[in-house]
Amino acid sequence: MTGNNQDGVHSSGLLTRLGLMTAILIVVSSMIGSGIFKKPPMAADLESGGLLLLCWVIAGLITMIGAVTNAEIAGLIAAPGGQYVYFKEMYGKAFAFIYGWSCFSVIQSASIASIAYVFSESVNAILPLPHLSAEMESFSILGIFYPFASFGVKALTIATIIFLRLRIISE
Repeated sequence: MTGNNQDGVHSSGLLTRLGLMTAILIVVSSMIGSGIFKKPPMAADLESGGLLLLCWVIAGLITMIGAVTNAEIAGLIAAPGGQYVYFKEMYGKAFAFIYGWSCFSVIQSASIASIAYVFSESVNAILPLPHLSAEMESFSILGIFYPFASFGVKALTIATIIFLRLRIISE
């Protein structure tokens, strides 16, 4: 039998509570979302309010189906570890291992980076961030990657990720 002791520590050794600031950062980073700031330009491409509404309804239904599915699985597999544990129980250790590493190396890091970048672009729209010289910003690697273009936006993106990570570690 598993349970919590008086200090809020699960018998597995995991903390079962979050600090106020950590909880706020989780909600801000995952629930509010940054996609809403990029939707108006995409909506202009559709040229139809009805099609836009249909897209939102379909996305909402897919999200609700995923949430209900996760809730059902969480009710069946009551163990700490989330999706990793669910995949381990359903598909085996190899699949769970691949999921865990892909989540760590791509899924979560790309999500964090894209949200921070959209935040930085929004800040840049209100308060113009610094730029490098035109020569520096035109520097490219293989004509594909321009590492110094929008330098202020990229620097704020990196600073935001570091700040939030240090804030979470300190709690």
